[in-house]
Amino acid sequence: MKNQLLAFLLMLIGSSSGWAQVITFDDQGHTPGQVLPNPYSITNNGETFLFTISGGSATNHIYRTSESNCGTSGMSHIYAGNTAQSTWVMETTSGNEINLGTIRFDNVFACFSFSYNLTIEGFKNGSSTGTQSFSVTGVNSIFTSNASFDDVDRIVISCSDLGNLGIDDINWVANAIPCTEPEVPTITASTNPICAGGSTTLNITGALNDATSWQVYTGSCGGTLVGTTTGSSIVVSPSSTTSYFIRGEGGCATPGTCGSVSVTVNPTEDASYSYSALAYCVNDADPTPTITGVPGGSFSSTAGLSLNASSGQIDVSASTPGTYTVTYTTSGTCSNSSNETVVINALDDASFAYGAAAYCVNDADPTPAITGLAGGSFSRTAGLSINTG
Repeated sequence: MKNQLLAFLLMLIGSSSGWAQVITFDDQGHTPGQVLPNPYSITNNGETFLFTISGGSATNHIYRTSESNCGTSGMSHIYAGNTAQSTWVMETTSGNEINLGTIRFDNVFACFSFSYNLTIEGFKNGSSTGTQSFSVTGVNSIFTSNASFDDVDRIVISCSDLGNLGIDDINWVANAIPCTEPEVPTITASTNPICAGGSTTLNITGALNDATSWQVYTGSCGGTLVGTTTGSSIVVSPSSTTSYFIRGEGGCATPGTCGSVSVTVNPTEDASYSYSALAYCVNDADPTPTITGVPGGSFSSTAGLSLNASSGQIDVSASTPGTYTVTYTTSGTCSNSSNETVVINALDDASFAYGAAAYCVNDADPTPAITGLAGGSFSRTAGLSINTG
């Protein structure tokens, strides 16, 4: 399959050297005969490659465009120094794998009937992927790799003597890093429906794989972003019934289909009620409140107030005078409560007395002494003349 893909890329580009990337040394600003380091690095299309010569005495890479011994010219390559070497390694410094296409080798001493008999081996993560043999008999000798060089991070060129062998025009394509897309998650709400002002936990079942986080949207998949999480849950507090859409994103993942759940938000119940008055005396008729909200709740207050928990009726004669807060709480799923203040008053002290229990019609008019609450009024039965004030 990989070879078919590479062949397709070649067909699209339209030439034997038309791979997606080509390492060449004639665009690096080197001058003919320039000595280059060993190892030597070059960056091509964002990937850095390291070339290392070994297996002989100390040497360097050298940039060359011609060779007078055989009258060879019109070249541009680096070569493996002037001393006998046995190994030439090309590898990615990142450890990324590539698919190798072709390599142009130059044998500038072909006039001496000399050939480089190469063994070229691919490696991935330190393990060999296969070898090919290739004989370089002149300039512009094109090595075409086989499937052993698909998905490699290191290429080793071996020969009994690599001295003066030139290399250039290395065709390669980046091996795309496999990406495992996130699963379409299953979403559930820990509490659903919820009451206004409440919250619920959205539980996410599914694997992120190569995505970096779960993205939480409302309105639609990819709509309004309201949160992210790398875990398996997230807490939300909608003010009204809301649909949530969740998918894995980030990294190499392509945003796709969302899992979703709708969270229903119910309003809190109306706990409105009232008594007919704010204050009552202990000898008044027992008051019962009027419930204008949701019936069926319960009433409560503090000690001292004789209160029917079901109806809210106050037994004023059995209550201790004072000021009380009466709370009505509804009993539904989204219960609510409201408060009223009620005052229970004791009866006034109406104590008073006259100086004697009996008087003659010619006695001085008696005035009572008020020992209780002053400021009241007097009344009498018919026949008694009295100042009522």
